[in-house]
Amino acid sequence: MRSLSEMVTRLMFAALLVWGCGGADTKSGGSGGGGGRGGGSGGGSASEAGREMGGPEAKEGETRTEFDTDQDGKPDSWKFFVESPDGERLVRREVDLNHDGQIDLRRYYDENGRQDREELDLDFDNKTDVVNYFKGGKLYKQEQSFTFDGRPTAWKYYERGKIKRIERDGSGDGKVDTWEYYTEEGELDRLGVDTDGDGNVDRWETHGEPGAAKKPKEEKKEAAGTGAPPPPPGPPPPESKPDEGKDK
Repeated sequence: MRSLSEMVTRLMFAALLVWGCGGADTKSGGSGGGGGRGGGSGGGSASEAGREMGGPEAKEGETRTEFDTDQDGKPDSWKFFVESPDGERLVRREVDLNHDGQIDLRRYYDENGRQDREELDLDFDNKTDVVNYFKGGKLYKQEQSFTFDGRPTAWKYYERGKIKRIERDGSGDGKVDTWEYYTEEGELDRLGVDTDGDGNVDRWETHGEPGAAKKPKEEKKEAAGTGAPPPPPGPPPPESKPDEGKDK
C-alpha cells in the first residue's frame, strides 16, 4: 500500500496536470445567478448539458465554468464565481481527477483570491481524507484521516512553510494522545505521550533519550485539539552546600 505522502504527491501532480491543460469549457449559472458567465445567450442549454453530464451544481448566486481536460465529452474540472464590486471573483474549484464522476479535490478561495482551504480524497471513495488550511495563501494546518473514513486522526501545524508539530489520535477516541515537536531543520525534537487517555501528557521523550524527560501529573497542562502541551522541564539547578565559599 502506498504511503500517505506518496498518495498526496501523486494526487497533487494529477491536479496540476488537469489545471494546466486547456480543454473545452462550458459556462452555466446557478439559481439566481443571472449575469456573468452564465447569463449570456445559450446559458440555459449549457446548464442543461452540465446537469446531463453530471458534476457539482452552482450554488445560488454563483456561475460555473466547466472544463473537459481529456476531451472525452464530459467535464472533469469546474470553477465557480460570484459577482463582487471589482467584477467576478473565483470562490471554488472542483476536480474529478480519475474521471469516475466523483469530486476528488476541492479548493476554496478567500475574498482576496488567495487559497483558503483544500479538501482531497486520496483513495477515490468519495470521502475527504486530507484538509489543508491556509492563512494569507500559506499552509498553516493539515488534517489527515489515516483510517480513510473522514474522521481526522492527525493534525500537522506549519510556520513559514516548515512543520512545527504534529498531534495524533492513535487510539481513535477523538482525543490527541501524541504530540511531536520539530526543529527548524525538520527533525523530531521531543515527543509527548498520553498513556491513560485523559488528553494530558504523561510522558515526555526527548530526541535520542526515550523516556528520559517526564512531567508529573499535577503539573500537566490540558492539551487537546489545537492546544499545545508545554515542553519538558529542564534539569533542576545544582544545590549549594551551606559552607561552600566560606573561609575555614
